[in-house]
Amino acid sequence: MNTYCTRTDIESLWNPAAVLTAADDNDDGVLSPAEETLIDDAIERGATQLNASLDMRYTLTELANNAWCRDANAALAAWLLASRKLETPPQSLATLRLFYLEQLAEICAGRLKLPQVPERTESLPAVVDRYPGV
Repeated sequence: MNTYCTRTDIESLWNPAAVLTAADDNDDGVLSPAEETLIDDAIERGATQLNASLDMRYTLTELANNAWCRDANAALAAWLLASRKLETPPQSLATLRLFYLEQLAEICAGRLKLPQVPERTESLPAVVDRYPGV
């Protein structure tokens, strides 16, 4: 599974104390291994959403160090973590999530491209001559 961000990337978007609170189910201020897994799961779920869309146009292994993928993955993961305990995640995270989902839709539609990553050539549309020699 290709993931693109770390906990530190999430904490750059959302207060580290809020990230801790979102995953700290027993409210002891320390994350157990099981609670750490909640952050990893949010990262993986965000990356799954990205990969499902980006795989149509890009080779996923070439996206490993892509800054857009990192930032989008962190935004989606932060929102997923926030939505665990908060009825309404912070507006800043909701806005950021929507921004990346809209860009992802534009990338899938071919109106935007990921920066610094070539598209797979087999995924690009091509003209086929159905009547050669005519």
